[in-house]
Amino acid sequence: MRRATALAVLTLVLTAAGCGGGDAQPVPEPASSAASPSPSGDATALFEAAVEPLLDHQVIDFTYDVYSGDALAIETRGRAYRQAGWKARTTSPKELGSSEAPTGDQIKGSMQVRAVGDDLYMQLSTWEPPLAGCWLRTGGGQVPGGQLAMTPGAPGYVTLLGALQPAAVVAQDGDRLVIGADVPLRVGLQLTTTGVLGLLQLGADQLDGTTVPVGVEVTAGVVTGVELLGSDLVDAVHSAGGDLTADAEATVGQLRIAVAYDAGPDDAPRVEAPSDDEVMTNDDVRTGRGC
Repeated sequence: MRRATALAVLTLVLTAAGCGGGDAQPVPEPASSAASPSPSGDATALFEAAVEPLLDHQVIDFTYDVYSGDALAIETRGRAYRQAGWKARTTSPKELGSSEAPTGDQIKGSMQVRAVGDDLYMQLSTWEPPLAGCWLRTGGGQVPGGQLAMTPGAPGYVTLLGALQPAAVVAQDGDRLVIGADVPLRVGLQLTTTGVLGLLQLGADQLDGTTVPVGVEVTAGVVTGVELLGSDLVDAVHSAGGDLTADAEATVGQLRIAVAYDAGPDDAPRVEAPSDDEVMTNDDVRTGRGC
């Protein structure tokens, strides 16, 4: 069955690479775990108990990584505040090839984003004067860096946690386990980029009723990561009645998207909007006026 296959693949990927960030170690897969997953009732209870302590924190730190094969293509590190917006910094490498985040001269460019109330501001390191150092107040429907989870209010990286539908425990080793879960296809797509979305021949009316499997990592009783495989996304698009060209299917199929979570300090300085003299509009960018 497709679910058994998908969960086995997710378990193997999480075993090899891990879903969390920092110094987290990979989860070994017991020989029996993929063949005999725990009942969904157990998975639901375990997940609910594991996600609550994370969501109870005033501050959640997150890392969003997109891999193409083994190469890291995008890394976003952010901090979300329960009632005061969020902020993030995204870096991309000059050349694909390494599984590690780029540093120093390896960085092609970076983007900073701040979400305050209904406003979303972005700043690119590649902007030259008079744009350099300015913050663009984005317009309706504008997606910073093409990352669909970068939404005003709360980021999709965090709201994803409320959409997870636990299905089975597929691997466990000591205080670490992997839960196979589903998310609505609409939510799964939010973890991609506008570039990926453009490769999918999928109408808005085809999104409802279809889910995509993900792996949820739990460490010491707390959710520490969620992982989505591009191959499962391709299958979900086909199940929804959508289509992809052969090239698009190959491109999307080799993606691996991982979001890692950690509790941030409750006394972390809150995110604030840039000062008025640092803010510019899309018209300011187009005309080169800056801020």
